[in-house]
Amino acid sequence: MRKSGFGSGTSELEIIDLGCGDGTLTVEMAKFAKRVIGVDYNPEMLASARQSVDRLGLKNVSLISENVSKLSLPDESLDVVFFSQSLHHLDDPESGFKEAFRILRTGGQVLVMELAAHSEDWVLEKLGHKWQGFEKESLLNFMQTAGFSHLHSEILPDRREELFEIILASGRKS
Repeated sequence: MRKSGFGSGTSELEIIDLGCGDGTLTVEMAKFAKRVIGVDYNPEMLASARQSVDRLGLKNVSLISENVSKLSLPDESLDVVFFSQSLHHLDDPESGFKEAFRILRTGGQVLVMELAAHSEDWVLEKLGHKWQGFEKESLLNFMQTAGFSHLHSEILPDRREELFEIILASGRKS
């Protein structure tokens, strides 16, 4: 792992973290990207992300409060769109993928880490989830409908101590 030059970025990748939450993954991506944009609609989460960015002195990270389905960013302006356990918070996850397709450059990738379908209905009220995870085929269908190709997905190996299974998925804007 690189120790010097933290936060300076080591590639030309421009990445957006849609539904960045407290920014944990946003600041990690800043270690190797030219620019990272963290987006979240929750002001408390963005405030927490801002503290991390400021504490680390990251100059290649910007944070914005917007609906991930209606971003103010220009068409074809980024290389990677990342959704990490944020789609289950959207009213319409398919619109999130359509917006991801719009802002990606040709050849860009969408990367997804999301909850697999589950029966834990307490998450709806207690955690504000709008979906109880997704079937792998549904996520791939959303991605394909949005225009992505070269789709890949897998469910992480089940571990007994974990309450939820995780789907990893990716697609490319050809």
